[in-house]
Amino acid sequence: MHKFLIKSIILFGIFLGVNFLYLQVLKETDWNLSKVNRIMQFKNQDYDYIFLGASLTLDGIDAEYLTEKGIKAYNFGTQGTSIRSSYIQLEHYLKNNDNPEVVILGLGSLSKSYKDYKNEFEIALSYKHFYFENEWNFENLPLVKFRGSAIENFKQIVSKNHREAEFVRGQLRIKKKVVDKTNYKDKLDSIIHISDYKGASHLFKIDSICKLRGIKFILMEMPGFKKTQNLIPVGPHKLSDEKHDTLTLYNLNNKELVSKIIDSKNDWLGNSHLNQYGAKKLTEYLYNNILKHKNF
Repeated sequence: MHKFLIKSIILFGIFLGVNFLYLQVLKETDWNLSKVNRIMQFKNQDYDYIFLGASLTLDGIDAEYLTEKGIKAYNFGTQGTSIRSSYIQLEHYLKNNDNPEVVILGLGSLSKSYKDYKNEFEIALSYKHFYFENEWNFENLPLVKFRGSAIENFKQIVSKNHREAEFVRGQLRIKKKVVDKTNYKDKLDSIIHISDYKGASHLFKIDSICKLRGIKFILMEMPGFKKTQNLIPVGPHKLSDEKHDTLTLYNLNNKELVSKIIDSKNDWLGNSHLNQYGAKKLTEYLYNNILKHKNF
Protein backbone atom coordinates (compact mmCIF):
# COMPACT_ATOMS: atom_id res chain seq x y z
CA MET A 1 0.00 0.00 0.00
CA HIS A 2 2.85 2.36 0.90
CA LYS A 3 4.64 1.68 -2.42
CA PHE A 4 1.42 2.15 -4.35
CA LEU A 5 0.87 5.53 -2.72
CA ILE A 6 4.43 6.64 -3.52
CA LYS A 7 4.11 5.51 -7.14
CA SER A 8 0.76 7.30 -7.45
CA ILE A 9 2.25 10.53 -6.13
CA ILE A 10 5.21 10.23 -8.51
CA LEU A 11 2.96 9.58 -11.54
CA PHE A 12 0.71 12.46 -10.57
CA GLY A 13 3.74 14.73 -10.24
CA ILE A 14 4.99 13.65 -13.66
CA PHE A 15 1.53 14.29 -15.14
CA LEU A 16 1.45 17.80 -13.69
CA GLY A 17 4.99 18.42 -14.86
CA VAL A 18 4.14 17.37 -18.42
CA ASN A 19 1.15 19.71 -18.38
CA PHE A 20 3.31 22.57 -17.13
CA LEU A 21 5.98 21.96 -19.79
CA TYR A 22 3.34 21.65 -22.52
CA LEU A 23 1.91 25.04 -21.56
CA GLN A 24 5.35 26.66 -21.51
CA VAL A 25 6.10 25.29 -24.98
CA LEU A 26 2.76 26.57 -26.30
CA LYS A 27 3.47 30.03 -24.89
CA GLU A 28 6.55 30.15 -27.11
CA THR A 29 5.40 28.28 -30.21
CA ASP A 30 1.62 28.48 -30.60
CA TRP A 31 0.64 31.50 -32.67
CA ASN A 32 -2.47 32.36 -30.69
CA LEU A 33 -1.30 31.62 -27.16
CA SER A 34 2.08 33.28 -27.56
CA LYS A 35 0.53 36.44 -29.00
CA VAL A 36 -2.32 36.74 -26.49
CA ASN A 37 0.17 36.18 -23.66
CA ARG A 38 2.56 38.79 -25.06
CA ILE A 39 -0.12 41.47 -25.51
CA MET A 40 -1.53 40.81 -22.05
CA GLN A 41 1.86 41.66 -20.57
CA PHE A 42 2.21 44.98 -22.39
CA LYS A 43 3.02 47.83 -20.00
CA ASN A 44 3.35 51.54 -20.79
CA GLN A 45 3.09 51.07 -24.56
CA ASP A 46 2.19 54.15 -26.59
CA TYR A 47 0.90 52.95 -29.95
CA ASP A 48 -0.88 55.52 -32.11
CA TYR A 49 -3.08 52.93 -33.82
CA ILE A 50 -4.04 49.44 -32.71
CA PHE A 51 -5.90 46.94 -34.87
CA LEU A 52 -8.30 44.44 -33.30
CA GLY A 53 -10.00 41.44 -34.87
CA ALA A 54 -9.70 37.82 -35.84
CA SER A 55 -7.42 36.10 -38.38
CA LEU A 56 -8.37 38.41 -41.27
CA THR A 57 -6.81 41.24 -39.26
CA LEU A 58 -3.96 39.07 -37.99
CA ASP A 59 -2.81 38.29 -41.54
CA GLY A 60 -4.05 41.36 -43.37
CA ILE A 61 -2.71 44.47 -41.59
CA ASP A 62 0.97 45.35 -41.96
CA ALA A 63 1.63 47.41 -38.82
CA GLU A 64 5.33 47.70 -39.67
CA TYR A 65 4.47 49.53 -42.92
CA LEU A 66 2.34 52.04 -41.00
CA THR A 67 5.05 52.52 -38.38
CA GLU A 68 7.57 53.28 -41.12
CA LYS A 69 5.14 55.91 -42.40
CA GLY A 70 5.08 57.62 -39.01
CA ILE A 71 2.02 55.92 -37.49
CA LYS A 72 3.20 53.79 -34.57
CA ALA A 73 0.92 50.76 -34.95
CA TYR A 74 0.46 47.25 -33.62
CA ASN A 75 -1.69 44.39 -34.90
CA PHE A 76 -3.67 42.77 -32.05
CA GLY A 77 -5.57 40.32 -34.28
CA THR A 78 -5.68 36.64 -33.31
CA GLN A 79 -7.25 33.57 -34.86
CA GLY A 80 -10.91 32.95 -34.03
CA THR A 81 -11.29 36.10 -31.95
CA SER A 82 -14.87 37.12 -31.20
CA ILE A 83 -15.96 40.72 -30.78
CA ARG A 84 -16.27 40.09 -27.06
CA SER A 85 -12.69 38.80 -26.92
CA SER A 86 -11.50 41.98 -28.67
CA TYR A 87 -13.37 44.05 -26.09
CA ILE A 88 -11.74 42.12 -23.23
CA GLN A 89 -8.32 42.53 -24.80
CA LEU A 90 -8.77 46.26 -25.37
CA GLU A 91 -10.14 46.90 -21.88
CA HIS A 92 -7.14 45.19 -20.28
CA TYR A 93 -4.67 46.98 -22.58
CA LEU A 94 -6.09 50.43 -21.75
CA LYS A 95 -5.66 49.80 -18.00
CA ASN A 96 -1.91 49.27 -18.39
CA ASN A 97 -0.87 51.40 -21.36
CA ASP A 98 -1.26 54.84 -22.90
CA ASN A 99 -4.39 55.56 -24.89
CA PRO A 100 -3.95 55.07 -28.64
CA GLU A 101 -5.25 57.75 -30.98
CA VAL A 102 -7.30 55.27 -33.03
CA VAL A 103 -8.67 51.75 -32.53
CA ILE A 104 -9.67 49.88 -35.70
CA LEU A 105 -11.65 46.65 -35.60
CA GLY A 106 -11.36 44.47 -38.70
CA LEU A 107 -14.43 42.35 -39.44
CA GLY A 108 -15.45 39.74 -41.98
CA SER A 109 -17.81 40.27 -44.89
CA LEU A 110 -21.07 42.16 -44.45
CA SER A 111 -22.95 39.24 -45.93
CA LYS A 112 -21.56 36.87 -43.30
CA SER A 113 -20.43 38.42 -40.03
CA TYR A 114 -22.72 41.39 -39.50
CA LYS A 115 -25.93 39.43 -39.92
CA ASP A 116 -25.04 36.64 -37.54
CA TYR A 117 -23.89 37.54 -34.04
CA LYS A 118 -24.56 34.18 -32.42
CA ASN A 119 -20.82 33.81 -31.72
CA GLU A 120 -20.37 37.32 -30.40
CA PHE A 121 -20.38 36.26 -26.76
CA GLU A 122 -17.93 33.39 -27.16
CA ILE A 123 -14.45 33.79 -25.74
CA ALA A 124 -11.50 32.01 -27.30
CA LEU A 125 -9.66 29.51 -25.07
CA SER A 126 -6.48 31.57 -25.13
CA TYR A 127 -8.38 34.59 -23.77
CA LYS A 128 -10.14 32.52 -21.11
CA HIS A 129 -6.79 31.18 -19.96
CA PHE A 130 -4.91 34.48 -19.72
CA TYR A 131 -7.62 37.00 -18.87
CA PHE A 132 -9.69 35.02 -16.36
CA GLU A 133 -9.04 32.96 -13.25
CA ASN A 134 -9.26 29.30 -14.20
CA GLU A 135 -10.76 26.72 -11.88
CA TRP A 136 -8.63 23.74 -10.95
CA ASN A 137 -10.27 20.85 -12.78
CA PHE A 138 -9.56 18.25 -15.45
CA GLU A 139 -10.94 20.33 -18.31
CA ASN A 140 -8.56 23.20 -17.53
CA LEU A 141 -5.41 21.08 -17.68
CA PRO A 142 -3.28 22.37 -20.60
CA LEU A 143 -3.09 18.93 -22.26
CA VAL A 144 -6.88 18.83 -22.29
CA LYS A 145 -7.78 22.47 -22.85
CA PHE A 146 -5.25 23.07 -25.62
CA ARG A 147 -5.24 19.63 -27.25
CA GLY A 148 -6.19 21.23 -30.58
CA SER A 149 -3.06 23.39 -30.42
CA ALA A 150 -0.87 20.30 -30.69
CA ILE A 151 -2.40 19.55 -34.09
CA GLU A 152 -1.90 23.12 -35.28
CA ASN A 153 1.70 23.15 -34.13
CA PHE A 154 2.30 19.86 -35.93
CA LYS A 155 1.05 21.52 -39.13
CA GLN A 156 3.56 24.28 -38.58
CA ILE A 157 6.34 21.73 -38.32
CA VAL A 158 5.50 19.87 -41.55
CA SER A 159 4.53 22.93 -43.64
CA LYS A 160 7.41 24.97 -45.01
CA ASN A 161 5.21 28.05 -45.41
CA HIS A 162 4.17 27.82 -41.77
CA ARG A 163 7.71 27.18 -40.54
CA GLU A 164 8.91 30.30 -42.34
CA ALA A 165 6.03 32.46 -41.08
CA GLU A 166 6.96 35.28 -38.73
CA PHE A 167 5.32 37.82 -36.46
CA VAL A 168 6.15 41.46 -37.20
CA ARG A 169 4.52 44.05 -34.94
CA GLY A 170 1.72 41.57 -34.35
CA GLN A 171 1.09 40.69 -38.00
CA LEU A 172 1.45 37.03 -38.98
CA ARG A 173 3.35 37.08 -42.26
CA ILE A 174 3.01 34.04 -44.51
CA LYS A 175 4.28 33.93 -48.09
CA LYS A 176 2.01 31.09 -49.25
CA LYS A 177 -0.04 31.92 -52.36
CA VAL A 178 -3.52 30.55 -53.07
CA VAL A 179 -5.60 31.46 -56.12
CA ASP A 180 -9.12 32.75 -55.50
CA LYS A 181 -11.24 30.33 -57.53
CA THR A 182 -14.58 31.42 -56.08
CA ASN A 183 -17.29 33.25 -58.03
CA TYR A 184 -19.22 36.42 -57.32
CA LYS A 185 -22.74 36.00 -55.99
CA ASP A 186 -25.57 36.45 -58.49
CA LYS A 187 -26.69 39.54 -56.60
CA LEU A 188 -24.15 41.57 -54.68
CA ASP A 189 -25.17 43.69 -51.67
CA SER A 190 -25.20 47.39 -52.49
CA ILE A 191 -26.52 48.92 -49.25
CA ILE A 192 -25.89 48.45 -45.53
CA HIS A 193 -28.86 47.50 -43.39
CA ILE A 194 -28.58 49.20 -40.02
CA SER A 195 -30.83 46.58 -38.44
CA ASP A 196 -28.09 44.00 -38.96
CA TYR A 197 -26.07 45.66 -36.19
CA LYS A 198 -28.66 45.57 -33.43
CA GLY A 199 -27.34 42.34 -31.94
CA ALA A 200 -23.75 43.51 -31.85
CA SER A 201 -23.64 44.78 -28.27
CA HIS A 202 -19.88 44.47 -27.93
CA LEU A 203 -19.28 46.73 -30.93
CA PHE A 204 -21.00 49.47 -28.97
CA LYS A 205 -19.16 48.51 -25.77
CA ILE A 206 -15.86 48.99 -27.57
CA ASP A 207 -17.14 52.30 -28.91
CA SER A 208 -18.17 53.41 -25.42
CA ILE A 209 -14.83 52.63 -23.79
CA CYS A 210 -13.07 54.48 -26.62
CA LYS A 211 -15.30 57.54 -26.29
CA LEU A 212 -14.63 57.71 -22.53
CA ARG A 213 -10.91 57.94 -23.26
CA GLY A 214 -11.08 60.21 -26.29
CA ILE A 215 -10.11 57.45 -28.73
CA LYS A 216 -11.47 57.27 -32.26
CA PHE A 217 -13.08 53.87 -32.98
CA ILE A 218 -13.45 52.64 -36.57
CA LEU A 219 -14.99 49.49 -38.04
CA MET A 220 -13.42 48.11 -41.18
CA GLU A 221 -14.70 45.28 -43.33
CA MET A 222 -11.67 43.35 -44.51
CA PRO A 223 -11.33 42.20 -48.13
CA GLY A 224 -12.36 38.64 -48.93
CA PHE A 225 -12.67 36.17 -51.78
CA LYS A 226 -15.02 37.01 -54.66
CA LYS A 227 -17.87 35.05 -53.08
CA THR A 228 -17.92 37.51 -50.12
CA GLN A 229 -17.50 40.82 -51.95
CA ASN A 230 -20.14 43.51 -52.36
CA LEU A 231 -20.97 46.73 -54.19
CA ILE A 232 -21.32 48.87 -51.07
CA PRO A 233 -19.21 52.05 -51.40
CA VAL A 234 -16.00 52.25 -49.40
CA GLY A 235 -17.39 55.04 -47.24
CA PRO A 236 -17.02 56.22 -44.54
CA HIS A 237 -20.47 55.08 -43.50
CA LYS A 238 -22.15 56.33 -40.34
CA LEU A 239 -24.13 53.61 -38.60
CA SER A 240 -26.59 54.55 -35.90
CA ASP A 241 -30.06 53.85 -34.60
CA GLU A 242 -32.31 55.20 -31.88
CA LYS A 243 -30.50 53.25 -29.12
CA HIS A 244 -26.82 53.60 -30.00
CA ASP A 245 -24.25 56.26 -30.82
CA THR A 246 -22.91 56.49 -34.34
CA LEU A 247 -20.26 54.02 -35.52
CA THR A 248 -17.93 54.69 -38.44
CA LEU A 249 -17.46 51.91 -40.99
CA TYR A 250 -15.17 51.55 -43.99
CA ASN A 251 -16.00 48.82 -46.48
CA LEU A 252 -12.75 47.52 -47.95
CA ASN A 253 -14.52 44.51 -49.45
CA ASN A 254 -15.97 46.52 -52.33
CA LYS A 255 -15.68 44.48 -55.54
CA GLU A 256 -14.03 47.24 -57.58
CA LEU A 257 -11.60 48.13 -54.81
CA VAL A 258 -10.50 44.55 -54.15
CA SER A 259 -10.01 43.80 -57.85
CA LYS A 260 -7.98 47.00 -58.16
CA ILE A 261 -5.53 46.49 -55.29
CA ILE A 262 -5.45 42.70 -54.79
CA ASP A 263 -4.06 40.17 -57.28
CA SER A 264 -6.38 37.14 -57.13
CA LYS A 265 -3.50 34.81 -58.04
CA ASN A 266 -0.69 36.06 -55.84
CA ASP A 267 -2.04 37.98 -52.85
CA TRP A 268 -4.23 35.45 -51.03
CA LEU A 269 -3.20 32.99 -48.34
CA GLY A 270 -6.50 31.11 -48.54
CA ASN A 271 -10.16 31.40 -47.55
CA SER A 272 -10.29 35.22 -47.78
CA HIS A 273 -7.04 35.67 -45.83
CA LEU A 274 -4.32 37.84 -47.32
CA ASN A 275 -0.71 36.69 -47.47
CA GLN A 276 2.07 39.12 -46.66
CA TYR A 277 2.09 40.55 -50.20
CA GLY A 278 -1.64 41.26 -50.22
CA ALA A 279 -1.48 42.62 -46.68
CA LYS A 280 1.09 45.21 -47.66
CA LYS A 281 -1.02 46.32 -50.64
CA LEU A 282 -4.11 46.64 -48.47
CA THR A 283 -2.26 48.55 -45.76
CA GLU A 284 -0.72 50.85 -48.34
CA TYR A 285 -4.19 51.66 -49.67
CA LEU A 286 -5.49 52.16 -46.14
CA TYR A 287 -2.67 54.56 -45.32
CA ASN A 288 -2.75 56.61 -48.54
CA ASN A 289 -6.52 56.95 -48.80
CA ILE A 290 -7.79 57.01 -45.21
CA LEU A 291 -5.25 57.15 -42.40
CA LYS A 292 -2.79 59.69 -43.81
CA HIS A 293 -5.56 62.23 -44.30
CA LYS A 294 -7.42 61.19 -41.14
CA ASN A 295 -10.46 60.80 -43.32
CA PHE A 296 -12.75 59.55 -40.55
